[in-house]
Amino acid sequence: MFHRTIWRLHGGDIPEGYEINHLCSNRACCNINHLECIPRGQHLEETNKARYAIRKSAARAYWEETNCTGTALAERYEVSFSIGCRWIREWKADKQKET
Repeated sequence: MFHRTIWRLHGGDIPEGYEINHLCSNRACCNINHLECIPRGQHLEETNKARYAIRKSAARAYWEETNCTGTALAERYEVSFSIGCRWIREWKADKQKET
């Protein structure tokens, strides 16, 4: 959490409901030029999307090969059950659009 201290020293206060985002995606980085203060919701959406992108791609290939359940997908790719099921619903909808 040293990045929060760096932000306060160089960028000022962190408003309620805001978080410090690492533009370089290195959570250990404390370079003020790599930090930005953004709303929590935006931060969660952007970082979760990036964090899950590689796993989600691999999970889709596995699901297409095995037609596994959301529970099995979640266990294999270390995401919550709800994320595994959400991914499968999304992929099924994608397949319906293709046909």
